[in-house]
Amino acid sequence: MRAINSAVCLAGRTGHQLRIVWEKVEGVDDVAASGSIAEGKPHPWHQPDKFQADLASEFGDLFVVPSEVEVIETIPYRCNLKCFWRLDLLRFHPREYCRKVFRTVVGLFQDQQFDLVLGNDEIEEILKTGWDFETVSNSKRVLLFSGSQFLGGPFHGELFVPVDHLQERIRAVTSDFGSSTVGVHIRRQDNTWAIENSPERLFVREMNRLVVDNADTVFFLATDCGETEQRMRERFPGQILSSNPERVRSTRAGIQDAVVDMYCLARTQHILGSHWSSFGRMAGALGGVKMSIMKEDGN
Repeated sequence: MRAINSAVCLAGRTGHQLRIVWEKVEGVDDVAASGSIAEGKPHPWHQPDKFQADLASEFGDLFVVPSEVEVIETIPYRCNLKCFWRLDLLRFHPREYCRKVFRTVVGLFQDQQFDLVLGNDEIEEILKTGWDFETVSNSKRVLLFSGSQFLGGPFHGELFVPVDHLQERIRAVTSDFGSSTVGVHIRRQDNTWAIENSPERLFVREMNRLVVDNADTVFFLATDCGETEQRMRERFPGQILSSNPERVRSTRAGIQDAVVDMYCLARTQHILGSHWSSFGRMAGALGGVKMSIMKEDGN
């Protein structure tokens, strides 16, 4: 979402038409053909250390496709015949994620199709020196790879309108929200920076303070850890709301649950967030909600 918003800002500065390539990464919903992801094995084209099954959902599963842009939904990169039916999509695959032999093939596809190709590493270097908008403007066909914010500018929330059935779930959860509902996002699982810098006790301390100030305060809790939610319910009985998400990133349902949580956070009055996690920040941007990061150094 951050990359898409940055791309909208870049296209506005350079006069390009935007096409969004949304690469679905195969998860457990899609393993019937090979079972490779369930076994933790990457596709033969991928470098093992680059592989991560964490977005088993298409853009259209989550958001209404905007009329002003084209969204290209790529297929899962798995070892079956479907790969060879859509070889044209190779030109949208990050070459640095491929093993050396396939990197050459993918690079040839991209160099033929585009005047300028910027991978994640190149964009990181650009961020240190600043964008050369003239070079981008003078390149007719540009291919950028990023999953992060690479250009500042206004936030285009209209690009991210949840599909109807997710909207219904968001409305159902937020129907219990009042003027004293505070969002709490506690990131755990594999985010070691969030675990180390935003320990649970900091959230508890701030939540206690808010309850002392206003006994009517309730909390909408978004967390990827079921044990964390259970402890919070025990510490704040009757004051914790949640959407009961699946809490996995490798299934379509899990990603849809995450969208519901994000938009519920966006409808709270204030968000207590985790260090080094863009999830709460994006929720704050979507709802124009103030956010406080619970960080060990007290800032």
